[in-house]
Amino acid sequence: MAILKKVIPETQKDVLLEEFKSWKQTLDCTEFWREGRRIRALAVVDDNCADTVNSRFVASSQDLK
Repeated sequence: MAILKKVIPETQKDVLLEEFKSWKQTLDCTEFWREGRRIRALAVVDDNCADTVNSRFVASSQDLK
């Protein structure tokens, strides 16, 4: 909404806000936010796995002198 307030001309704001209000009541909106949550969850899991693998590599490499 901040973009709408700063960038969009006043004459178009009402139309866009009405379209957004209608869109929020559709299945597309629900799927959009569900997909966003899924992608964020995968990113967190990916980060956690990468941290675990990196720490194991570092620990293992200490023995390779």
